Amino acid sequence: KAVVSTQSTGDDFGNAITEVLPYMLTAITASVKDPSFSYPWSHREMKKILHEKMTYMRESVKKLLLKRIKENDDMEDDILSFIIRSNQCSEQLTIDDLVDDYVVFLTAGMETTAITMAMSLFYLSNNPEMFAMVRSEIDSLVQRRQPMKFEDVNKLSYLEMVVKECLRIKPPVCGVGRCCPHGDVVLNG
Repeated sequence: KAVVSTQSTGDDFGNAITEVLPYMLTAITASVKDPSFSYPWSHREMKKILHEKMTYMRESVKKLLLKRIKENDDMEDDILSFIIRSNQCSEQLTIDDLVDDYVVFLTAGMETTAITMAMSLFYLSNNPEMFAMVRSEIDSLVQRRQPMKFEDVNKLSYLEMVVKECLRIKPPVCGVGRCCPHGDVVLNG
């Protein structure tokens, strides 16, 4: 599946993505190399530019999202359409929530998803009993309806458990940086 159908994007969206990615990569690199990056007073110019580019990208995504929701009868088969359809099947999220989902997927979701899928397949290939249970669950669902629909994924509970266990054993992102927003705090001492 495409991340975004080439027919559904405008110049604004493509320009926004092209402009923001180099700044994001620079900011991520700076935050790893320089612990002071998280301080409000450091790297102000870079943070200001990144904020402007992210705002531009978010507005472009929002415009595209609203356009695609309005043209509901001709939805493409891409990630943006899945986000829109999933919102129709669950409790209603705001437009900003959908924009956040899409931006997170664009900026962080592809690589981590690929790693998680690869590791899940690795563990399944080394555990034939579990592989058989996953295959049986998928086969029983496919026999009832072919091809599977997006909504059917929620019915694959054993597969979901396998993926969650894989994420627990081998998370694709294994570190979380934290910063205290209220200065130094000493716990228990």
